[in-house]
This record gives sequence, C-alpha cells and structure tokens, in this order.
Amino acid sequence: MKRNIITIDESKCVGCSLCVNACHQGALKLVDGKAKLISDSYCDGLGMCLPSCPADALKVVEKDVSEFNSERNENNGLHETKNERNEKKNEYEEKRNIRMRMSF
Repeated sequence: MKRNIITIDESKCVGCSLCVNACHQGALKLVDGKAKLISDSYCDGLGMCLPSCPADALKVVEKDVSEFNSERNENNGLHETKNERNEKKNEYEEKRNIRMRMSF
C-alpha cells in the first residue's frame, strides 16, 4: 500500500537520538550510532520526528510499504517502559546541555 513514511539519510545522521525520543510510535531506534526505522508498520508517517533532527537527516516520502499498525499499545510489549523513556529523556537532556554549552 502506498502511504507516507519517514526515510533516514544515514550519511547525515549524527546519532543524537532526538528523533527516537520524538517518535511517539516507537518506530525509530538508535542502532550502531545511527537512527533506524525498525518497522514500516510502526511509522504513522506524520513526521513528528522531523523537527527534532538537527542534521536534516529525516524526510517523509510516499512509498509502497506495509500498513500502519494502529493497534499497537504499551501492553503488547512493543513500546518502552516508563523507566526506559525516563532514561532516554535524561540522555537527551544531557546531550542537549552539552550542545548548548558547546554553542557558546
């Protein structure tokens, strides 16, 4: 089925994981220091991750991919636990603070 989905330009990806944190569907993960789309069916194609990317490595394209699985939820084990989300949030804040200090 043709629908919108994100693509990642790995040559531009800096591995900051901001897109991973911004993706409410759990479609992105950091693998070997680069953002990866772990499943076409996890991506809703709305692009909530796009504004978070400082390297402009993400874009939404129309592609022939599997249907979006809107029935996934926290109870089926596909989403992170609250502790995992809090750890990621803390990592994000640390990275953001480092970038902010470096920019001054």
